[in-house]
Amino acid sequence: MIRLKKLIASVVLSALCTPPLAVLAETVATNPGTTSASAILTTEPTVMSVTVPTSVLIYVDQQGNVTTPTDVQITNNSAAPVIVSSLAVTTEDGWTLDPSSTDYAHYKVDKKNFSLQINGKDPFSGAIAFDTPINGNESLPLALSAGVAPQKTAINASKIGNMLITVDWYGATADDTSGDVTGGTAGGTTETPVETPIETPSYPAGYVLATDADFSGTADGGFRYTGTSSYVVIPDVIKGVQVTSYGSMFANTAVKGVISTNPNITNMASMFYGNTARTLTLSLNTANVTTMAAMFKETSATTISLGTMDTGKVTNMSQMFSTTQVKSLDLTGWNTSLVRDMGQMFAYSSATSLILPFSTSSVTNMAQMFYFAQITTLDLSTFDVSKAAVNMMFDNAATTTVYARTQADVTKLSAYYSPYVITITVK
Repeated sequence: MIRLKKLIASVVLSALCTPPLAVLAETVATNPGTTSASAILTTEPTVMSVTVPTSVLIYVDQQGNVTTPTDVQITNNSAAPVIVSSLAVTTEDGWTLDPSSTDYAHYKVDKKNFSLQINGKDPFSGAIAFDTPINGNESLPLALSAGVAPQKTAINASKIGNMLITVDWYGATADDTSGDVTGGTAGGTTETPVETPIETPSYPAGYVLATDADFSGTADGGFRYTGTSSYVVIPDVIKGVQVTSYGSMFANTAVKGVISTNPNITNMASMFYGNTARTLTLSLNTANVTTMAAMFKETSATTISLGTMDTGKVTNMSQMFSTTQVKSLDLTGWNTSLVRDMGQMFAYSSATSLILPFSTSSVTNMAQMFYFAQITTLDLSTFDVSKAAVNMMFDNAATTTVYARTQADVTKLSAYYSPYVITITVK
């Protein structure tokens, strides 16, 4: 309970009486005439009791989305109206308050910067005030919006600043004397800490969130993993750069597992080119990826767990599984409706089982798609090859049987396959 000084006696007397008035009357003579009666007022000072929040939590998720609480308010528990005459924000632990218009999209990671806006007002330039009186037993909602510079590592409930809130009686003067602060209550000035718990993600056992030190390169598309962890979580921001390309990121490494939740990735070309691990386990956000060319080319893995891959925007899958050691692939569920290039996609592949229920109506290049592949039977009964170049599609492959979609497809494919014996029929 903190005693503060912000009330004026005359305002209290004119505002409210707590006990009732005591009126004393003199005896009036019975003869005609005039006399007077005195009204005597006795009252106790009205107590100011105003509840404010004890802390304000600013939450930032892995994608940098900032969430502020929606239930922050200042409640007047008093019997008379009050007003927030001042709300100032101070900083803690090396943090800096920026203007609310600050865009943190281009900030380097781990800068201790944040912005705050309260009911549309920016406390950056100094204390703000709210003209609307808070009547007795009513509340003033505080609509908050915030921004926080990107952080490389998770922060849990770190105190980054305080809100200094001053509450006065509505209509009072600077010499007023007053009320109480209870818990997060203000009848004067109180401090509300501003905290920012940044999400601490949970990953499968063994996975390590990579740091800037784990990558060579300085620009998007040029980052190469040089760390020692076998199971890696890729951060969205590397060396202050918002990453959109994973091109060749794990090429010629022995990494066994990779997790990425970054929705901004558009390029995964050669991402695992020449990877030497015997198994690959992946959980990748591929919602906006447009190229997967040579993504697994020359990988040594005999087993690849692809997880759930969204391929709906991919246009280039050329050489994607070329010269891989993987023994079987089931690509059921892949959306290939926008893919235009599947040239050499499975050339020199060691796979003996391929399930490829592809939509290929947009594909224009299937040349050497199964060149020197080890698979003996191919079900291509969903393939539309009408627009595609199919020259040398099965040349030197171990394939003996191919199932096609239509007789027209049979005719087209038969005109281009190598002189080895291949039976192509409509399924």
